[in-house]
Amino acid sequence: ARDAICWNSFLLRIDTGSITPLLQNPAYSRVYLAIRQGPSCVLAGDEAQCRALIKSLGKRGVAANRVTAMHTPAALRVKPELTAFYDRPLSGELEQPQPVYISAGSEQPLKPARLERKQIAETIATCFSQPLDVESLLQRARKHGAQLFLEVGADSQTSSIIQAMAGKQLSSDIKAFGCDRKHSGAADNKVLLKALARLISHRVPLATAALYPQLARPDKLSDVRK
Repeated sequence: ARDAICWNSFLLRIDTGSITPLLQNPAYSRVYLAIRQGPSCVLAGDEAQCRALIKSLGKRGVAANRVTAMHTPAALRVKPELTAFYDRPLSGELEQPQPVYISAGSEQPLKPARLERKQIAETIATCFSQPLDVESLLQRARKHGAQLFLEVGADSQTSSIIQAMAGKQLSSDIKAFGCDRKHSGAADNKVLLKALARLISHRVPLATAALYPQLARPDKLSDVRK
């Protein structure tokens, strides 16, 4: 069927257990549970059906008012294009010791020894074309010893969600923060330094030589001292 569809997505403050049974109703056949994130979730699909389902729950949904089919079956139709888009050359070599790479697009950690551009592209495309379960992803990261979460991006929405889940769905010793709040107006270098300062305050070992490349050249030391 090629019926027209007015697409939208909605953020709801509700546990997904109340929504899942309703999705079996033919009246909501074009509603998809895109993201599970602890005490809240994101529904996406036909706007009229989404609003009807939300009304039946007696809840208020915050509309995103933009078209995004990420984390829904609709994205599967363009998965090959997504994979091709994210198939980019890798720059540099992996450092030692190699970190554990965890992705929502793979149940198992990615193996650094075999990490290749096509594997990365396929994993990202898989993440975008299937429902996202934030809690499950964080639980897997926690099993590998993750305790501090740094959100890289122009907002702090994800880190706020993680912090809200700490002590409830997750361990109470988890800390999360965003390094670049939306509309902060701060210069990129200040944002980076502030994020590094917070990591240092949590006693995270950092390699900062890349920030001061001139210190690695003896002929430049005199300029630094000046």
